[in-house]
Amino acid sequence: MAIHSILKAGLAALAVATAAPLFARGTPINAQAFDALVAQGPVADAATIAASKWASKIKQEGTLRLGGTQTSNLFSMLNEKDGKMRGFDAGLAQLLTRYIVGDGSKYKFTQVTSSTREQVLINDQVDVVLATYSITPARAEKISFAGPYYASQAGVLVKANNKDIQSHNDRPARRPPPGPDRPAPRSWRSSRPRPRCRNSRRTRRRWTPCAGDAWTPT
Repeated sequence: MAIHSILKAGLAALAVATAAPLFARGTPINAQAFDALVAQGPVADAATIAASKWASKIKQEGTLRLGGTQTSNLFSMLNEKDGKMRGFDAGLAQLLTRYIVGDGSKYKFTQVTSSTREQVLINDQVDVVLATYSITPARAEKISFAGPYYASQAGVLVKANNKDIQSHNDRPARRPPPGPDRPAPRSWRSSRPRPRCRNSRRTRRRWTPCAGDAWTPT
């Protein structure tokens, strides 16, 4: 199995182990199933490792230098009770470590943020970054991506009684503020299909979700 294939091979199993729909509602990750999945991950043979200069270096060092996060809910969260990281990105990182080194725990962790992910790779401080890292043309000019292995979407909410914003063309004078891990939404200014807005009865404040717009990838 090629190295890039390990990312795809673990997706379905990780979705089950992390129980994404349940976890989003507050149910913890099934730690036992998660750990068992990593422990059963494939290990590359010598020929496969030798065919990759990148993998050969990691194998020789005996440790994969991982750039990631310990505070990303569902994707990579540190369990303070047992000191282990679990989640979608954390699982892929551990499966990749096992595939190359033979032991999913043999990684050296470096905390990264949305503003440091590229630089730690450019400076050769880590071997790989797995931290909800979206592929963009500008980023692809600086670093190499393996994937995509996960696709997500984002939406824009306005109040149900708001008559001024009915599509992306009706954007307000003030741009929506970026979040801690979300850059300024360039896509808010780009051409998008007309959103479909509807009143939401699921919240007491009755916000209106407008589909068809999205934030800049993070």
